[in-house]
Amino acid sequence: MMKNYAVLDKDSKVLNIIVAPSLEAAESATSSFCVLIPLGTFVDFGYHYFSGYFYSPQPYPSWTRNQGNWEAPTPMPVEEGKRFAWDENTLAWVEVETE
Repeated sequence: MMKNYAVLDKDSKVLNIIVAPSLEAAESATSSFCVLIPLGTFVDFGYHYFSGYFYSPQPYPSWTRNQGNWEAPTPMPVEEGKRFAWDENTLAWVEVETE
């Protein structure tokens, strides 16, 4: 059975994604360190691998990782009918207009 593997660089950044029958075959074909991508896990170029998790690139300098997810310094407000976006300059959530 063929599986998806992430090809990593020396900094554990995803360089490519390949399909191979085994980890050994993936590493042999790429001459690189590879990691099996678990079923149902989204991984793309530029993601990082650390401690068993794939992380998307950091969206903002102030955000930190928490078990596979990036989190803002403060939780996003939840208000019915309103949308919010992160403003890195003020380190706060700001309301955005909805159409």
